[in-house]
Amino acid sequence: MYIKIIGLPRQSRDKHRERREKDGCVSLGTGDDPSTAWKTADGEWRLIGNQGGGGGAPIYGSKDFKSWYKIGFTTLTLGDCPTFFPLPSLTPGSSDRLTAEQRGALPNWVHKAGSGNDQVQVGTWTDGKPGEKTVFWSHLYTKAIILPRQARDKHRETTQTQSGVFSGRAPQGTPGTWVQQGGSTPLDNGKTHASKDFWDPVKKRRIMWVWGTLPNGIQTVPRDMTYDPRTNKINCKEKRLSLSHSLVSLSAFFP
Repeated sequence: MYIKIIGLPRQSRDKHRERREKDGCVSLGTGDDPSTAWKTADGEWRLIGNQGGGGGAPIYGSKDFKSWYKIGFTTLTLGDCPTFFPLPSLTPGSSDRLTAEQRGALPNWVHKAGSGNDQVQVGTWTDGKPGEKTVFWSHLYTKAIILPRQARDKHRETTQTQSGVFSGRAPQGTPGTWVQQGGSTPLDNGKTHASKDFWDPVKKRRIMWVWGTLPNGIQTVPRDMTYDPRTNKINCKEKRLSLSHSLVSLSAFFP
């Protein structure tokens, strides 16, 4: 079970979101960290998880980003902490000799997952359609409930767990189609796991943070991701990010 907390700014003029209020939990049966959500042309939010049972990565949908339902299974490779996002910018200098036909045949999405070292695939993704009919769904959950140790304990130092079943009715949509181009390649030359991406809307770039699977573990610096059509690989290039740039980038997520 994966649970997200929705945080809203207390005041609209608080650009850096220094004071936030919780607006409930979003519970998903996605195993561990799901991918970043994206919005389809039909207005439905979607993301992929890593729970097995259908041969590929499962896909979930939502109309309001709070109530989520399982749509089905994709043909994307199943693995831990998946990421799934549109193709990033091309590596500088890699497209100089591409013909119009070659440009038209470029992949449009990137998928990353791994049970050991992270593996990357590129291909063509087409979103499925949301359903008009509804189906019944249910899944088990376990959540933590924060309770005060004493009535006057404002810091809520005691937690309890609660298990049960979420159920309801959800649109019966289609997962979407994935056509992979080429094979899988290690992310960042291997020795990585549970890496995560985010989109910088200010500088229009995809950033990847990587957990290095060395004996003691390391967290890499944020890297700018690009795609090289000559090698069919995603490249991660180190970027020097100043604190001021980081604040500008983060604030752009919450205008």
